[in-house]
Amino acid sequence: MPHLVRLAQIEDYEGVSRLVSQIHQLHVIARPDIYAAYDNPMGIEYYRKILIEEQTAVIVAVHPTDGTLDAYTIIRIDEAAYRPIFQKRKYIFIDDFCVDEKKRSQGIGKMIFEFLIEYAKEISATDIEFSVAEFNTGAIEFYQSLGMSTRSRRMEYIIE
Repeated sequence: MPHLVRLAQIEDYEGVSRLVSQIHQLHVIARPDIYAAYDNPMGIEYYRKILIEEQTAVIVAVHPTDGTLDAYTIIRIDEAAYRPIFQKRKYIFIDDFCVDEKKRSQGIGKMIFEFLIEYAKEISATDIEFSVAEFNTGAIEFYQSLGMSTRSRRMEYIIE
């Protein structure tokens, strides 16, 4: 039986917070020069804020029988800055996307992405965008399997 994918509610905070901690820990291990260890990287006030803001949403995937929250994404609805050299467009930017590390490769992330595509159509968005860290090869492979492609690359030079 497939997971229920829906817009999050305040009652989903504990499950979302647990998954935010999982993905944050991955970033802390890979890039301790950027990410600091933190017990609760998503506080309840921030969660409330993204639930009520018109330009943001949290989408969750919940197990149909036990109610476990197994995945989430946080999105932002945005419009390209107006400049005559750019086309006017509305898009969804994925701020966060995580499937519980014990539940990966079961199609849950794909279900959330399919929900996002339908949501994008409903709000007349032209595309879905995100940034992914180069070290996160599993996420890159997942996004590519969904048909996404690299449009640009952010680079850095670390001064020592």
